[in-house]
Amino acid sequence: MQDDMARLKRGTRKALSSLAMVNFPLMIGLAVVAKPLVLVLLTDKWLPCVPYLQLLCVVGMLYPLQVINLDVLIAQGRSDLFFRLEIYKKATITAAIFLTARWGITAMIYGQIATSFVAYYMNSYYTGKLISYPMTEQFKDFFPVLSLASLMGFGVFLAGYLPLRNNLALLFSQVSIG
Repeated sequence: MQDDMARLKRGTRKALSSLAMVNFPLMIGLAVVAKPLVLVLLTDKWLPCVPYLQLLCVVGMLYPLQVINLDVLIAQGRSDLFFRLEIYKKATITAAIFLTARWGITAMIYGQIATSFVAYYMNSYYTGKLISYPMTEQFKDFFPVLSLASLMGFGVFLAGYLPLRNNLALLFSQVSIG
């Protein structure tokens, strides 16, 4: 596919859409059911980790999008761009850690979210240049899935208000609704 730009773009578009169809509902669902999941699997002494898990789900939504865009660079034999992007991203992550560490783990996770958006932008910039599939077009392709996954997440969130005393029953109900 690497020599046929139109075919590579179609393949990348299909991979991005397929990945979004699986990943977005999983990450949004995990963020919404984080509390009952932690209570069932790890007990209430682990409840303080719930906000961290929820925030890290945002990073989990963005990372696969970054990887797909990097795969285009590799398919095009542009290991030079791949290498430069990785150096820049690692420098950005390091800077974010140093800038946010004094405010605690929550600030550091927000820094990670910000660097994930920056990394996605950088990776998709070169995909846009190489195969004419810029970030705006990618966003248009995965936005319907993101919207439906968000709607599903809202339904699962509302199911969290069901009058169930057992956390396992609540978790099962939320996952079933999702």
